[in-house]
Amino acid sequence: MTNDDPRASEPGADPLGEGGDPTERALGAHLPGLRLVDRDLCIDGRTVADFVGLIEGRPVLFLAMEGDSEQALLRTGDAVDFALRHADVLWAHLRGVSPGGERLSGVCHETARTVLLSDTPFSASLLERLCGLDAPDLLVLQRRSLVSEAGRSEFFVAYDLHRRGVPAPSPATVPAPGLGDAQRFLATLPAALAETGGDLVERIGRVEEGLECRAEDGADGGPGGLAWFVEGEPLCSLTAVDGHLEARLAGTDVPHSIRTRAGVDVFLDWLLAFHLERVDTSADLGELEDVELVPRAPAPILTPEEIEAFRD
Repeated sequence: MTNDDPRASEPGADPLGEGGDPTERALGAHLPGLRLVDRDLCIDGRTVADFVGLIEGRPVLFLAMEGDSEQALLRTGDAVDFALRHADVLWAHLRGVSPGGERLSGVCHETARTVLLSDTPFSASLLERLCGLDAPDLLVLQRRSLVSEAGRSEFFVAYDLHRRGVPAPSPATVPAPGLGDAQRFLATLPAALAETGGDLVERIGRVEEGLECRAEDGADGGPGGLAWFVEGEPLCSLTAVDGHLEARLAGTDVPHSIRTRAGVDVFLDWLLAFHLERVDTSADLGELEDVELVPRAPAPILTPEEIEAFRD
């Protein structure tokens, strides 16, 4: 689902109208009393929510996305983290803005609810991982349409994360603490590094199945960051220093300065080569352990016939 206004596709539709739009009515079936009041909520240039609504004064953050998008989990975690950490800021912002020329009234000082919207189905793996977020009232909706000769209507189907075939994840299958550490780190990045940092964290996570991500304290009072481990062995680390990302391979003191996607590509090349070399070395050592060395009596390299033939 794109971040076009979810309430109306007709030209001239008012994105902050009073509920006459069919999409807003369809959302109201799951969110009674909803009023869509604002859009494109950003912090330091990074989009937190595509649309903002109010239900009895409580803010609601809407994220329009594709249900199988690789960025869906990162965006959701970012929005949930923003709602938990910046409730005061959002409350003051909504009380101070004037969408449509009229000041909002009745905005409550409550933690915002997060709602995901998609035109495509959400994958089972994404739904399971969403359960690991600290968002007990997270709502996941897929938009559907019903068409007949008489006309067209739309409705939303809600995914029940815990009771409709999507079990709550166990710590062994979904590393919620590691996911939270990554989201907290990304939320601290300046706007200029947010997209690059999110891309780097996501791509490092795909290097090896079962990769573990943990928060890491900074050395000698320096900034903290993230560290990745494969079966308990350190793989690499990441911090943000002086306006750039700084990544290091485990066991090395050489920093990789990263500011752009090209820098991400270069570091991933080094990381993959480093990881594959360690895997190959481990496999070779495993084979050598099974080799039995048998002593043999000294013998000439060449037979007498071969030596004679060589002289001729």
